[in-house]
Amino acid sequence: MKLNHRPFSDSNISARDFWVEYKYGTNGRPSLESLERDYGTKWRSDVKFKRSDGKSGTSLKATWSYRLPIYAYMEFLIQMKGMSEDEALFTVESIFRSNRSTKANKPNLASCKKDFVRRWGKVDLKKGVLVIQQPLSSSPPFPSPLSPSI
Repeated sequence: MKLNHRPFSDSNISARDFWVEYKYGTNGRPSLESLERDYGTKWRSDVKFKRSDGKSGTSLKATWSYRLPIYAYMEFLIQMKGMSEDEALFTVESIFRSNRSTKANKPNLASCKKDFVRRWGKVDLKKGVLVIQQPLSSSPPFPSPLSPSI
């Protein structure tokens, strides 16, 4: 596997920006979904890329960890809640709007994740498969035909 460019964009602001990068790829780069499917965790190895500040470290692993909830909840809203891609993007964007960082006008992804869990329970993507736990709130449980709860 050889990637010539860092796979994540630092300029993502909207739910659509994050989703397009994950699902379809941007600027001639492969989608993150295809990298994960084809290479597992190997593409996220920090020996493949340097951080955007030029130093070495865990930037790819950390970036993936912060962004994974966006991808997982988008998949959840589409697959389990029956939303269209645009409806799911609108829903995630509304959560982004309520969790914006005033400094860079970007969503605070840690706060967004807490909001996602509060609304829909814990959802994760493991090797491209949704893994769902029951929500913490009193909302009714939802079925998970894709994979068992953990």
